[in-house]
Amino acid sequence: MFGTRPPGALRSAVRHGNTVRFVAPGDNWYTGKVASYRVGTAHGVVVLGAAVSAGSVETLTVPSGSVTVQAVDAAGNIGAPATFN
Repeated sequence: MFGTRPPGALRSAVRHGNTVRFVAPGDNWYTGKVASYRVGTAHGVVVLGAAVSAGSVETLTVPSGSVTVQAVDAAGNIGAPATFN
């Protein structure tokens, strides 16, 4: 059924300065491609587009400070959070 499975978690996630790199999840756990990434900070939320399909390395530029990144699929389902300090 469409939209019943959330995106998988970000895997092998690391942060170097303002760059976060991880193995991309899919829109249905670990298959397909998520629609976007939700980046939460102390100042609000930014939505960044997804560039790669599940299993490929995704790189995002994020603001300084603590951020939480979550994958979002086309149905609006949100994946598990990954927090970087």
